[in-house]
Amino acid sequence: MSTDSLSYFRWLFSKDLLRDGETLPVTPLTKSILATVICIGVATALRAAVDPFVTGVPFVFYFPAILLATLAGGLKAGGMSLVLATFISRFAFMAPRWSIRIDNASDAIGLTLFVLCAGAVVAVVHVFRISIAGHHKALGRERAAQAARADAERLSNALVENTPAGFAVINPAGDYVMLNDAFRRAGPPDAAKVVGRNMRDSTTPIGEQIARLVDAVLSRKEATENDEVSWSDSAAPGQRRSLLASAFPILDASGAIALVGITRVEITERRRWEQALQFREEHFRLAIEAAALGTWDYDLVNRAGSWSSLAAEMHGLPPDTDPAIDTLVALFDKDSIRAGEAALGGAMTTGELSFEYRVATGPAEGRRMLSQGRLTRNAQGRPVRVIGIVRDITGERENAERERSQLQLLQGMTNALPQLAWMADATGRLTWLNDRWFAYTAMNPGTPEDEGWRDSAHPDDQAMMVEAWSQSVRTGAPFEVEIRIRRFDGLYRPFLVRARAVRGAGGRIAQWFGSCTDITVIADVRDMLTRDRAELERLVAERTTELTNAIAELQREADRRIEAETLAMRAKRLDALGQLTGGIAHDFNNFLAAILAGADLASRHAASDPARSAQELATVKTSAMKASGLVRRLLAFARQQPLEPRSVDANLAIAEIADILRRTAGDDVQLEIVPAAGPCEVTIDVTELENALLNLVANARDAMPDGGVVRIVTRLLETAGRVEITVSDNGPGISEDVRKRVFEPFFTTKPDGKGTGLGLAQVYGFIKQSGGDVQLNSPLDGGTSIRLLLPWTATAPAPTPADRRPRVLVVEDEALLALSAADELERAGYVVAVAGNLKEADKALAEGPAIDACLIDIGLPDGRGDLWARALRDRQPLCAIVVSTGYERTARPFSPGDVRLRYLGKPFLPQAIPAAFTEMGVAGVGAGAPS
Repeated sequence: MSTDSLSYFRWLFSKDLLRDGETLPVTPLTKSILATVICIGVATALRAAVDPFVTGVPFVFYFPAILLATLAGGLKAGGMSLVLATFISRFAFMAPRWSIRIDNASDAIGLTLFVLCAGAVVAVVHVFRISIAGHHKALGRERAAQAARADAERLSNALVENTPAGFAVINPAGDYVMLNDAFRRAGPPDAAKVVGRNMRDSTTPIGEQIARLVDAVLSRKEATENDEVSWSDSAAPGQRRSLLASAFPILDASGAIALVGITRVEITERRRWEQALQFREEHFRLAIEAAALGTWDYDLVNRAGSWSSLAAEMHGLPPDTDPAIDTLVALFDKDSIRAGEAALGGAMTTGELSFEYRVATGPAEGRRMLSQGRLTRNAQGRPVRVIGIVRDITGERENAERERSQLQLLQGMTNALPQLAWMADATGRLTWLNDRWFAYTAMNPGTPEDEGWRDSAHPDDQAMMVEAWSQSVRTGAPFEVEIRIRRFDGLYRPFLVRARAVRGAGGRIAQWFGSCTDITVIADVRDMLTRDRAELERLVAERTTELTNAIAELQREADRRIEAETLAMRAKRLDALGQLTGGIAHDFNNFLAAILAGADLASRHAASDPARSAQELATVKTSAMKASGLVRRLLAFARQQPLEPRSVDANLAIAEIADILRRTAGDDVQLEIVPAAGPCEVTIDVTELENALLNLVANARDAMPDGGVVRIVTRLLETAGRVEITVSDNGPGISEDVRKRVFEPFFTTKPDGKGTGLGLAQVYGFIKQSGGDVQLNSPLDGGTSIRLLLPWTATAPAPTPADRRPRVLVVEDEALLALSAADELERAGYVVAVAGNLKEADKALAEGPAIDACLIDIGLPDGRGDLWARALRDRQPLCAIVVSTGYERTARPFSPGDVRLRYLGKPFLPQAIPAAFTEMGVAGVGAGAPS
């Protein structure tokens, strides 16, 4: 194996193992185990693959495997590979298998030879690896030495070229022997830039400086340092550049000057910083003088001092006065001298000096000064210098004295008050109590700040008092509490404690002034009033109990009367219901008679006259639909009919029946229809809406026997999310008693035989079932208006894409109805799947393609179809759903505004199913279209 291959193979086994996102270092033993397992595993797999075709040669694949394992993992890997290969060969590929015993002597000899030969291979490869490793180490050391020499040479050149200081070497004749880039960049454009050029060829200040330094070194044979030269920068007009150059001799073996070295550093920025520092020092000096601060500096070692002219003027001395310390101390009084010595002694420890003193003599006699300073030490930690400022505080001290005098006056005045007065600082700490406090509580007069005053309050009041005081101190709000304070004889009396904050400059709280007022008399009166109030409340409670019992008796009497009226009303309703039932039975029997007669005639003429038979069947269909309409209207009265809501513009719905409404109103009544300015989309059963409007117009007509005006006004209440349809007339109005019962079933003001009392009740039930509301307004001075408030549909459903035939699932347990519906849908261009129950419907959804629409009956053998359809709506929100029902009392699980839902009441024509799907945006395509 080549060296590159061996390196790659070892690299393969030197990688880290990854487990659970963490890196695990691979130890040499782990590498050996990995090499053994991989190599022997591959060899065993190859041997097992050829085992059915070749007998014998159990060791042929293990020699290269042991060789590779030894190369990759070393001697340990080779030994483990040899042992593992021996056991696998014996137990897996030599007879008898899985037995320690060897029956054949040739197999025993072969196994022994394999162990010996493989061991020799391991030993030879290990020796080979050791020799290769030694060769690599020797080669690596040689390469490292060469690299180190090259790095040293590059480093030397880089140091010369990249050092920020300019460096050049010149021979005694003045020619440049070597120069770096920094030396070239430092000079102006005509400076020496080329090796071999003479330094005297340049007439610039830099060239003259270099010539001067070289001549000095050649003449004195010693180095010349820190020669500065400056010139105007042509690249930046108005600015100057500065260089600091040094020259030193380079001697040969005989001690003669062989070369002259030049180093130079540009100090332009340093000069700019020095100028800026000088400006700042001047600015600082002016600021100190503007703040009326004098400065001083005292040398502790030499006992010499200095002060600013302003400091001298503060002490009444001329600015040029000798700054000796004795000159200043001579102005102090004895107390000030002692204070200064004490402050200086303290500064030796703390490093800070601060003391006040008074000028005793001279023009500034009587002035008070505040001196502050800071001590500095040398490298050995010994104090060497004190620098500080001095400030005239005479005015501040005079103001403080005036405030103290005013405070003493205030305290004297408050001591004369009958209340217990006190003062506290901005933090709430008590600072003063008047004499009345100490006389009342017998507290020790010298210690108001000891918080002992709190113990004077009653123990039950202390927590409340401390909490209220803390709140006032924190917020600045006035403090006011009622507490009990202990008198000197131990008696607790009630006090009203008040305090207000006194604010200083900037609105900050400076201190608090408070007082404690004895309210014993007030408390006694309050207790007496409390007792009187309790007695009054007792008398009121007794009278209230008597009134409550009387009211309860009246309520029971009223309940008995209401119960009697309810029984009477129920009897009246039963009588009206009997009349209604008779009328409905009469109408329904008429429809049944027409259906039976038509069916009989159709069956008799089916063979002889097909055209007449078809005409008679059409009559049967019409009679059946009329009977269905009768049942639907009856259910509308009960508010339990399955509505068929769809999205429609209320303006268009009213316009379509405008002629019928005018004929209903009659010739003596003028009908005015005022539509809204824009669309008024509502989701509602259009047929029932038309019936409601017909009922309202008929009622308005009957209320105006001599004629009048009926107005139908539509408008959009966008903020409320409603569409309002108002039907109003200018009739005589409705009385208060009638208004309370106008929507009550069977209630009517018309003569017997002129009305059933179901019209307005049916309108009310239909609008409430559609999620809307009905409002009646009929003042006694004339006119009646009924407002129908319907839910507004803000958006219309998006149509189903028409590039394929929609898929419809029909779920119906009546086979004939399912067959009829499927046939009609297929002829209308739909792909239809039929299920007889909910289990089959679930299977069709799971195994078949997605559906676009669903027709489902409510009553199915294994559950409610509408509940299953609601679950389908959750899974497929855009699926169009038609629910068929004959009669359904319970609340359906769909919202009234669901625009992709229709209810079909049985019986219905098959053509109604695709029409309902088309209204919801799922239209069929031509028969034979691709599915």
